[in-house]
Amino acid sequence: MVGHTGQVGRALLNLLDGTGPAKVAQGNWEIVALANRSEVLWPKTSPWPEKRVSGDWPKLIARFRQHPGSKLFIDCSADGQVVEQYPALLKHGISIITPNKLAFSASQSFYTSLQALAREHQAGLYYETTVGASLPVLSSVRDLLTTGDRIARVEACLSGTWSYVLGRIHSGIPFSEAVREAQALGYAEPDPATDLEGTDVRRKLLILLREAGFICEPGEITGHNPMPRLRPPHTAPGSWVRDLPSSDPLWSRRVARAVSRGQRLVFRAGFDGQHARVELVPVPRGSALANLVPGENRICFWTGRYAKVPLSIAGPGAGPGLTAAGVLLDLFKAAGIRTGTDPRVSTPPAEAGMTDGR
Repeated sequence: MVGHTGQVGRALLNLLDGTGPAKVAQGNWEIVALANRSEVLWPKTSPWPEKRVSGDWPKLIARFRQHPGSKLFIDCSADGQVVEQYPALLKHGISIITPNKLAFSASQSFYTSLQALAREHQAGLYYETTVGASLPVLSSVRDLLTTGDRIARVEACLSGTWSYVLGRIHSGIPFSEAVREAQALGYAEPDPATDLEGTDVRRKLLILLREAGFICEPGEITGHNPMPRLRPPHTAPGSWVRDLPSSDPLWSRRVARAVSRGQRLVFRAGFDGQHARVELVPVPRGSALANLVPGENRICFWTGRYAKVPLSIAGPGAGPGLTAAGVLLDLFKAAGIRTGTDPRVSTPPAEAGMTDGR
């Protein structure tokens, strides 16, 4: 397990400690290594962690491979260097379980190569929690395609951080205070810019569309940054957060304008069949996306079967506990606990690009 000292990693370890003995015995697994950026612990051989050095991943993977039995690599980090190890892991038949979005929102060629390696080497790729935490978003998309349906349109709120922050400022809480609350609850990253500038939602929408069979590159997800550019390059996250109160009046005006028109602000991810866009927009008070509980995600799919009334998936979509629960469920699936088999995840063949007039 990588990232065991982060919020999701700690929550997952707590869940594993509390999992019923029957489940653990049925899975017949043990943790052979715990790693983060600075150190790695091999519990079976030593109680003391070893210091990490630059470029040591090949040696770590080789040591991991020496352990008998099927192997599962759990990545609870948000580290691009860990993602770079995915091809090597898959080539050795090591299944990957992760909420890390970086691999699946990188270039289309990297995404496609991971899927091909997983199939070729009979390794599993489990990343349900990259979109919607423990909500069954990606699995529902796969089920639609498996049964011959096609997604024609998507409207969604995919950010628990934005859902929480906008819900709170609509109730009168200053924007900067709402962001601090979101951080305290584990919704936002330590540097909330990834969430608030829309990067995280773009990644989620890209993953969702790829799972739906569309070929798309990161640059094809358009939209505007709703945040004032308060942070110069390389500014420390803490100082940027301290500057957020200066934008409180702006957000108060935005909310007041929307309310005066019978609207509510939402951070919407949308796909119209050709183009994908992420943006802060006012929506009518009666619309599905307007009535979110703070922290809630909602995804609406219009398909061939759900043409008039969309298929909707909604619920809390952020937080370490929920994400860890989704990772644990993927772990159960990878170990074959629920079905007695290893239901390896593979995506359907990619369809034509988003802008070809489909």
